[in-house]
Amino acid sequence: MIPWMGNGFTIDAAGTGLRVTADDHGLEKAIADRYAAFPFAGRPDLEVHVTTRPVPDSEELDRLGVQHTLNRADRLYLRDRTFCGVLHPDGRPGSIQVAESDPVTAFGLSFRHLFTRLAVDNGWTFVHAAGILRDHRAYLFAGPSGAGKSTIAGMLDPLPVIHDDQLFLHVGDQGPCIRAVPFMGNSAFVHDRTGCWPVEAVHFLRQDTSAFLVPMAPAMALARILAVPLDGLGAEPTDAFMETVRIGMERCRELVQASRCSELHFTLSELPEGITRPDGEGTS
Repeated sequence: MIPWMGNGFTIDAAGTGLRVTADDHGLEKAIADRYAAFPFAGRPDLEVHVTTRPVPDSEELDRLGVQHTLNRADRLYLRDRTFCGVLHPDGRPGSIQVAESDPVTAFGLSFRHLFTRLAVDNGWTFVHAAGILRDHRAYLFAGPSGAGKSTIAGMLDPLPVIHDDQLFLHVGDQGPCIRAVPFMGNSAFVHDRTGCWPVEAVHFLRQDTSAFLVPMAPAMALARILAVPLDGLGAEPTDAFMETVRIGMERCRELVQASRCSELHFTLSELPEGITRPDGEGTS
């Protein structure tokens, strides 16, 4: 857990440490509580001070024409409707303004924008999927918002859930593996937020009138996983951003080539044979 002592704390997001302080100790503690399961023990990579305003604004970002998250030289600009800020990857303290109407949620959105851009530097890519553990291997359930990822996570209880909405994907010498992201999703589901788990299978969800599995070729699986949007990735199409997209596509290609892929048809009361609980009510 993150030790909050009233003088800041550091969050871990796939190896990148963000130290956070705030003028309002109540806000600082609320943010620390929200990300308590993602402590970072080493020296932070970035530092940011959080302040609240009725409507976040920045003359510097206006002057530069920065409308979204953007890397420029030695600065990382963050901007959306409920937040704006400037961070310095060289270790100098940065700042983020968040809307005072819901500052914890606004900070969470800015945090997601930030690590969407930085995770690729640590070899990670985002995948919009739920992750379930069985026999120390991950089973992914992919689909857009409303497809049933959280529903499947609940139906597979008591299998441990890594995250019910989004995951970090890494492809190394041992093949693709995933770990939980420190934001979004239903935190009540999250089982192990710091482990890294090899991927066994990827299932693409479809609610239907009956339950069954349809094997899927890697090319079709790649098209499906790339078709699932990740909200909030707003960024200007710079060369660096397009390179991030290209690397993410290549990692997704390696994921589907190394895993068993299928389309999973299910009902709200039934899962297909082969996707059931580990308590004797079926196999997985």
